Amino acid sequence: MKKPEETHILVVDDEEDLRTCLAEYLELEGYIVKLASNGKQAFEIVKQGDIDIILSDVRMAGGDGISLLENVRKLFPVKPALYFITGYAEITSEDAVKKGAQMIFHKPVIIDEIINEFTSYLKAIS
Repeated sequence: MKKPEETHILVVDDEEDLRTCLAEYLELEGYIVKLASNGKQAFEIVKQGDIDIILSDVRMAGGDGISLLENVRKLFPVKPALYFITGYAEITSEDAVKKGAQMIFHKPVIIDEIINEFTSYLKAIS
């Protein structure tokens, strides 16, 4: 299994406090975390090719999460895994998975659920 300290996660959210909080919790678990405030900025980071997991808000100014997912899947059909976080129902879980996302976490997020899902994902790809 790929270890957290070998796993690069990109956290994408236009809410700075949430973005920073998620990053801090993930770093405490040992993950290597990068941050982006919108989908366009995130896609530039993803193009460098070292991201294993993306945790992205859906609704953001400056490039939303769905556009990010579509752009990432054109460039990288399978990896990185992309998980959405959202407080709204602008996309269903089924539609997100059809587009290539792993799943959706709903706000308010529960960090333990995210960490458990990431651990399961890393076990599954090993």
